[in-house]
Amino acid sequence: MIWSGLGGWRLKVAYTPSTAAAPSSRCIISGTILAVYHHAGIDLRPAFERFSGNGVLRLYRMAAGNGLLASAAGNPGRYPAPGDVIFWDNTYDRSRSGQWDDPLTHAAIVLAVHENGGIEYVHYHYTRGIIVEHMNLLDPDLHTVSTAAGTVVVNSPMRMRRDRHIRPEAWLASHLYSDAGALYRGEW
Repeated sequence: MIWSGLGGWRLKVAYTPSTAAAPSSRCIISGTILAVYHHAGIDLRPAFERFSGNGVLRLYRMAAGNGLLASAAGNPGRYPAPGDVIFWDNTYDRSRSGQWDDPLTHAAIVLAVHENGGIEYVHYHYTRGIIVEHMNLLDPDLHTVSTAAGTVVVNSPMRMRRDRHIRPEAWLASHLYSDAGALYRGEW
């Protein structure tokens, strides 16, 4: 169990790989996110169903519709917070155009934010399933760092390998970050 803030309120984000199965969702990425909220006692599926588009776009529209995006007026420069949903662009070539033109292709939930700017997030990885990975927007070009304890990931790979030829320098989570925001405003 991880206690996280969510839009200024407290949310018990209950994540373990065994409890994060998506509750009857046809969208794997958004279904994983909705399942984490559902397991925490917050059913966002009715709100999710009010929006159109793919699952990631629906989540984005939920946060935007509630004025809870980090990029929204009144939130300039807000760093992602625990409980936020992170949104990425161009994680794969969805349009199959060979261009850098695919907004809102992936999403995850922030589990923790560290003093050095490191962000831990849980998401559905296309080959490894539900996993926890890392991003640091303050050090966006650093993939790993060597420490006395071994190699530590600073920014996890995010762009699908098959599509890295389009812009080979942009493949880390920090390179593809678009926005973050809360999906829920309320008291726990």
